[in-house]
Amino acid sequence: VAEKVVMITRSLLSPLNQIYLPEISKQFIISSNDAIKEIKQYAIIVGTINLLGILLLNIFADDIVMLTAGKQFSESIFTIRLLSPTIVFIALNNLAGIHVLLNLNMKKEFFIGISAGVVVNIIIMILSVPYLSFNSPALSWSISEAFVLGIFVFYFMNRRLEEIK
Repeated sequence: VAEKVVMITRSLLSPLNQIYLPEISKQFIISSNDAIKEIKQYAIIVGTINLLGILLLNIFADDIVMLTAGKQFSESIFTIRLLSPTIVFIALNNLAGIHVLLNLNMKKEFFIGISAGVVVNIIIMILSVPYLSFNSPALSWSISEAFVLGIFVFYFMNRRLEEIK
C-alpha cells in the first residue's frame, strides 16, 4: 500500500519534474556552463515542488491509507513516511545523473553512483531487517537514493573544481 501511494504521488509530480528536461540536452550542446546554470535554477524548482509533495503526503498519510486501504493497513502509514523522501531524491537523481553527468560524458561516474547505491541499499536492508522488519526496504531505498544523489553531486563538483584549476 505504501509503495503504491508513494508511486502515485511520484507519478503526479513527474510531469512537473520533466517539463523542462528535453531542452537541457540541447542547451549542453550550445554551452555546458549555461546549461548548468539553468539546471541549478531548475533543481530549486523541482526540489521545492517535490518537497511540497512530500510534506502533503506526510501530513495526509493517515487519511490516505484509511481512505484507500482501510484500518487493517494502518502500519503502512509509517512506511509511507519512510518512503516519501525517495520522491525528491529520485527527481534530483534524474536531473543530476541523467541530465548532467551523462551530458558531460561522465558515464563511468554515473555507473559508479548507481552501483554504489545498490550496494548501500543491500547493506542497509540486511542490517535493518532485525529492527524494522517489513519497513527495511523503505528505509534502505530512501537512504540509498540520497547516497546516489550525494555521489552524483560529488562527481559534478569535482569536475567543476578541476575546470576552475
